Amino acid sequence: GVGMCFTGVIVWWPGIQNWKRALQVNLRARWKRVNYDLHSVVGFFSALCLGFVFITGAYFRFPDPFVDTMKFLSRSEGWPDAPPAVPQHRPRISAEEAMVIAEREIPGAKTTNIDLPTKPTEVYYVGRLRESDGLPYAGNGVYIDPYSGQVLLRYLRSERITPTTLLQEWVGFIHFGTFGGLLTRLLWIPLGLAPGVLFATGALMYWNRYLGKRLNGRT
Repeated sequence: GVGMCFTGVIVWWPGIQNWKRALQVNLRARWKRVNYDLHSVVGFFSALCLGFVFITGAYFRFPDPFVDTMKFLSRSEGWPDAPPAVPQHRPRISAEEAMVIAEREIPGAKTTNIDLPTKPTEVYYVGRLRESDGLPYAGNGVYIDPYSGQVLLRYLRSERITPTTLLQEWVGFIHFGTFGGLLTRLLWIPLGLAPGVLFATGALMYWNRYLGKRLNGRT
């Protein structure tokens, strides 16, 4: 995805004299030209943002290499890893009970999310948001043993702000467009539609320039 954004800008570059023209869509032209202009304009304005979205998306899929690299470069620690649970032959506590335990551990906050254990060694994670954190999502959390209800780890953002944890926070802000509140969330809607527009207009360009001519030549 990042390579497509980079090479797309290189292919798009029309030269110093024509770059302004390349940022316009001439709606009075023939549909093939309109399609080309739309592909160029959407591709240019979305390339930078989509590049960051692709990079941050890779972080969510492969977080360990990103975090390990940042730890090495900044010589700082990141968010704590979830401690494993010891499987036991007894029923798990409910999600509601886990939320009550988290409320007791981090009072004066609201629960924004809860991760449910799906494997015997996984634990409950309850995210808690304080207004003083100034974040759009929970910066604090409690890891809870699903069998005993014991608090395995309590994480408070105010106690661990490092370059690595800030990077981990901003990855989410950029990927979901939450760093500017409602405005950036609304802007991220057309950004999410941009790959579809580029695919459709690019497919039409390929048909007009190559595939359509080959098929017509065979007939």
